[in-house]
Amino acid sequence: MSVAIQFRRGTTSNHSAFAGLLGEITIDTTKKVVVVHDGSTLGGNPLAPQHHVHPSPGYTLAQEIIGLDYQTVQISGTAKPGEPILNFSSYFSATDDPTNSRTTVTMANNNVSGTGIYGSATQVPQIHLDASGLITSVSQVTISGVAPAGTASGDLSGTYPGPTVASVGGQSNTNIANAVTLANAATNLNTPGALVLRDPSGNFTANVITAGLIGNVTGNCSGTAASITGNLSGDVTSVGMFTTLPTINSNLGTYPSPNDGGHIPHFTVNAKGQVTAAGSTAITGFLANGSGAAGDLGGTFPAPTVVQVDGVAAAAIASGASAANAAVATNTASTIVLRDGSGSATFTNVFQHINVVGSTNTPSFNMTLGAIQQATCNGSITVSMSGAAAGQVSIIDFINGGSSANSISWPGNVFGGSITTGIVNGKHNYQMFWCDGTNFYNINTMQTDRG
Repeated sequence: MSVAIQFRRGTTSNHSAFAGLLGEITIDTTKKVVVVHDGSTLGGNPLAPQHHVHPSPGYTLAQEIIGLDYQTVQISGTAKPGEPILNFSSYFSATDDPTNSRTTVTMANNNVSGTGIYGSATQVPQIHLDASGLITSVSQVTISGVAPAGTASGDLSGTYPGPTVASVGGQSNTNIANAVTLANAATNLNTPGALVLRDPSGNFTANVITAGLIGNVTGNCSGTAASITGNLSGDVTSVGMFTTLPTINSNLGTYPSPNDGGHIPHFTVNAKGQVTAAGSTAITGFLANGSGAAGDLGGTFPAPTVVQVDGVAAAAIASGASAANAAVATNTASTIVLRDGSGSATFTNVFQHINVVGSTNTPSFNMTLGAIQQATCNGSITVSMSGAAAGQVSIIDFINGGSSANSISWPGNVFGGSITTGIVNGKHNYQMFWCDGTNFYNINTMQTDRG
């Protein structure tokens, strides 16, 4: 019986984590190859199967790849020492796929013209090849020397090779054909609807001519002219067809001016009836007449009425004059006071205006509204005072809105004022002040619960 020698063995995965002794041999059961170890490299160094053959130098790329079960293909970087190398890095790129333990090789974009369809009915593709037989670019070349085909455009219509003329210089083929027909039918006879053709002597016979005439006309002319060569002169001048009258009057305007009832126009007229000068003359020696009263006057001349004086209506002026004329020195109601012969006047009562301020915790008294200021006091209040002239005497009257004393907080420009009111509901509590124009000084003790 023969002796069998069995080496240590394991899968490719087992070998990836195993570093055998220097010179030790193991078996990769997955790849079914012998693995030689160097004492440090995990996975060792797998040997190729028996049918791995390195072709002889001079083989083509395809011949070198046929029959290889294991081969290092270098795309970029450095190949593993001691292994055969196929360097495709100039034409291919590669990505690693660790999950399936493989490398995906992708051919590089060697065509700089990009993808697309090249060639048409009028162009052929021109292909550019490099030394390796790869297409590096594609361009298109228009076919020459061959009858064109396809749909015509521009001034042509239809299809090649037999298009038709559609227009010339922007004119349609129909317009051009009609014009040629009219030109060929031109005659020197008086034929309606035909172009005029001079006869052999250079003349033509016509009934009515609508055109520009140059030179002398023999016979009569009627109708209108579109233009005139030369200018008119005399009382009427012209530039071509545009005629004008000469300027003989420099006084342009309206005489007299509108609504001017005090002047009349005067004119200078020459022998041809033309006005050579114009102006206005003031009317004198008689009364103005008409409906031109304005300003402070109304009605019509010569008997207008005064409607206002310095903006005051006539009715108000008349009423004021009547009131002034009715003034008396006696105590008469609704009558202006007139001093008597000694300079005195009789008065029954003299009233000072009272400015009433609304009930609030912060009443504001403006003395320009009256020297007597009044407000209802429903509780503690904070007062402000202003507007008094220097030397003015003012009275502040607080009406108690409840049945207890109310505290008063005076502003900083008030000196000596009382700080509480009385206690009786509806009664008056007043104090008198003198003002220096800014500050207020009390001149009496507050009178409480009055009235």
